[in-house]
Amino acid sequence: GTAGQRAQVTLSDVRIRNITHPPLDMERGLYGLADVEFGFGALLVGGMLELNRAEVDQATTAGLMAYESKFFCSDPDAKACGSSDLRIEDVKVTDTQPDSQGRFGMGLVSADGANMTASRVLLDHNHSAGVLIANDFRNIDGRETEESRAILSDITVTGTRNSAGVEDIEFGDGIAVVNGAAIQVE
Repeated sequence: GTAGQRAQVTLSDVRIRNITHPPLDMERGLYGLADVEFGFGALLVGGMLELNRAEVDQATTAGLMAYESKFFCSDPDAKACGSSDLRIEDVKVTDTQPDSQGRFGMGLVSADGANMTASRVLLDHNHSAGVLIANDFRNIDGRETEESRAILSDITVTGTRNSAGVEDIEFGDGIAVVNGAAIQVE
């Protein structure tokens, strides 16, 4: 896009399946995420993604993730990324798998200042958390992140399985709200 314009994508009637990624070279790293493997059903970093009538099945690390982190931006003031807004309706996220180290596998993630609005969503047999809303989730440079916010309505979370989390602590939560993030459940 041109300077000052924010990317906006709308996807409807979509099926995303069997998304995997080989383990990253832990020495090399990627934007400071040396210990995180990709394989997301969809990853949003800046901009707006609207997803309607969709299925995400067997992604790795996270089914859908909205992330607003300054280190993805080339601009040191992080003005290039702008806000991250994920809007989903009539979506199923199932069987998200942990990475090769047994960590993560969340269904929906809104982190480090991203906003999520989700309605009529089924999260079934994911790992670690069906929904994770977190501040300072991957804050590696010490800068404070904006507050993550989520509005959830008509959400069903079932069968969340354990997986190792940070520092090998196992999680298996339905909805996790971490480090002062804001959530509204209707």
